[in-house]
Amino acid sequence: MYELYVACLILLVSFTHTRGKSLETRTPEHQRSNTGTGGKYSIEASSSCTACGVGRYSIKGQSCSDCAPGTASNLEVTDSCEMCPANTYSNNPASTICEACDEGHAAIPGSVSCIECQPGTIPTSSGVCEACPSGTYAERSGATECTPCSAG
Repeated sequence: MYELYVACLILLVSFTHTRGKSLETRTPEHQRSNTGTGGKYSIEASSSCTACGVGRYSIKGQSCSDCAPGTASNLEVTDSCEMCPANTYSNNPASTICEACDEGHAAIPGSVSCIECQPGTIPTSSGVCEACPSGTYAERSGATECTPCSAG
């Protein structure tokens, strides 16, 4: 009986706090289950939670948000989107995957696009274009390896 009273009190306080604002609010179910699982939401007086879906997340169970460009999620239920790793990108909100950069291009983690490495540089695994070491060269933009200089 006490648990029912507390649950009703929580809904009443939540409803009073959101009156005139958004109708989305946390239910007692979400207050118990949203300790790290997230990824679900419910509207006021709902009897269940709904998954946010791929490319979206929910932190507090109140509403879902799109993954920001530079991040992605392919999970139906999540409380965060993953930052795109080095040499990948996502340029749209609600991305479900991070796209690989073309050869000779680089992108730092969380990028929304890739850059073409300029002559004399090549892409690294950390997502930057790095200068060729002494005694080597990259003649064109978008090169993937440095070529040793010929003797002489």
